[in-house]
Amino acid sequence: MIKNHYLTDLIKGRGGELPEYQLNTTLAKHSWLRRGGNVKYWWLPKNREELVNIGRFLYENNQPFITIGHTSNIYFKDSFSIDHIIDTRKLTSYEILNDNLIICDCGVHMSKLAKYAILNGIEGYEGFINLPGTVGGAIVNNSGCYRCGIDKVLKSIELLTPEGKIVNLDAHHRPPTARPHPDQYQSQSQFPA
Repeated sequence: MIKNHYLTDLIKGRGGELPEYQLNTTLAKHSWLRRGGNVKYWWLPKNREELVNIGRFLYENNQPFITIGHTSNIYFKDSFSIDHIIDTRKLTSYEILNDNLIICDCGVHMSKLAKYAILNGIEGYEGFINLPGTVGGAIVNNSGCYRCGIDKVLKSIELLTPEGKIVNLDAHHRPPTARPHPDQYQSQSQFPA
């Protein structure tokens, strides 16, 4: 377990403020199905930089963690407990770049991305209009519905490795899920516009 002052010093030492977090909470308080055990640190990064800083800090200090989104497709047993959870729900930035690419944080709701694409005349997102969950979850689960699949619209994903490196994977050269290694996690995605 990490001491609070140690944790604060290390993350602030990266040049940023301490990201928002909750101490000693439960998964049941935060999860869609209101199930799950205790969590020592519930991290709520508000941007990509905070997400990467938290991930690097946890990797460097050999702290086990999981990254979650809206939890609409996760069932936590009440006996499941972990020291660190990174919650991506506040990572909701997305934009169209150069009229041909949507850059999207992993915490954006799939339905919101679909509505945005449709309102901007971009085809291929219609089936995601009622898909619960986040972009990150859809990529990890290779989600799809109504003949729309994430694999058909995803161009690339950005991952943070346990070595602290950010890597970009082309969607067509990735494994069936966005986690080629169980210790990597996604921070951002790109979709054709």
